[in-house]
Amino acid sequence: PVNLPTPSVDDNPKFQVHIDKPNDQDTIRDNTGTIYVSGLVSPMFSQGLRVQLFLDNKLVAGPSGNANFILHDIDRGEHKLRLELLDQSGKVIAQSTEITVYLHRASAISPN
Repeated sequence: PVNLPTPSVDDNPKFQVHIDKPNDQDTIRDNTGTIYVSGLVSPMFSQGLRVQLFLDNKLVAGPSGNANFILHDIDRGEHKLRLELLDQSGKVIAQSTEITVYLHRASAISPN
């Protein structure tokens, strides 16, 4: 029998996580204060990995088994969003670049 070399598998690939939507510097118009955040993990989202979302440096969602989040009743104004990717033991293995978004809500005082 011919012994073929076994392909090497990287047991600890270098993961990356980034925010796909919204984009940096986006203006979001939503009177309910809802922000939809969609993240991407590469090379591939593996079982056991978790993602958590930070809004203005405060943990607001996660850890979750997927990278999509919906934030409700967020105050109008400037906000910073960041994702962290955690391994099975809860250790942060990747962090997204922080983005800034601007939430506009109709004023209750002056609806026009």
